[in-house]
Amino acid sequence: MSKAKMFLIVVATTGGLALAGLLGGAVVIYGGLYDVAATRQHWQITHSALEVAMRQSVRLRARHIDVPPLADERMALRGAACFRDKCVQCHGAPGVAQSDIGLGLQPQPGPLVDAKLHWQPRELYWVVRHGLKMTGMPAWEYRLADGTGPAAYVGPPLDGFGKREIIAGVLPNSPDNLERWLVHTQSIKPGTAMPELGVAPRDARDMAAFLVTLR
Repeated sequence: MSKAKMFLIVVATTGGLALAGLLGGAVVIYGGLYDVAATRQHWQITHSALEVAMRQSVRLRARHIDVPPLADERMALRGAACFRDKCVQCHGAPGVAQSDIGLGLQPQPGPLVDAKLHWQPRELYWVVRHGLKMTGMPAWEYRLADGTGPAAYVGPPLDGFGKREIIAGVLPNSPDNLERWLVHTQSIKPGTAMPELGVAPRDARDMAAFLVTLR
C-alpha cells in the first residue's frame, strides 16, 4: 500500500471518528440524555476532567499573586469571622456540619480543614476572589474588599478601645475581663462574630495590655 493511500485512510478514519463523536455529542445534548439534576453525581470521567481543568486553571492564573502577611493575627481574626459568616454554610467547619444549601450543591463543596495541603495561599485567594464556574462557588471580588470588607461586619474599629466602658456590650472594660473575652468569646457572648481561636492566656494578657493603650 502506497504512503499516499495510507495517509488518506488515516485522514478518513480520523475524520470519521471525529464526526461520529460530534454526532454522538449532539444526540446527548439535544436529546436531553445528560442528567443535570443536582441529586445525581457526575460521571467519574466528567468529575475527573473538570477537577484537573479547574486546578490547572487556578494554578496558571494565581501564579503572580502576592501573598498577604498571613501571620498577621488581626487578619486571621477577620478571616475567621469571614469564614464563619460566608463559608461554613456550604463547606462546614471543625465540629460544624454543612447546611442543607451545601449538601444540595453538585458538585458538593468539600471541607476546607485540609485546604492548605492541596492549595497554595495565592491559589485560595484567587478562588475566593473570582469564584468557580458551574460549582456554586461565588466570586467575592465585588462583595468583600481585601482589607475593609471583613472589618465592616466583624465589629467596630479598635481606635480608642482603652476608653470604652463595655467590652462587646456585655463586660465592663478591665484588663482581666478583656483577657477572658479574648480567650472565651463564644462562651461569654454566644453567636458573636468574633470566633474562639485558642488564644493562650499569656498571649491574651499581651493583647489586652496593648488594647488598653488605644485611647
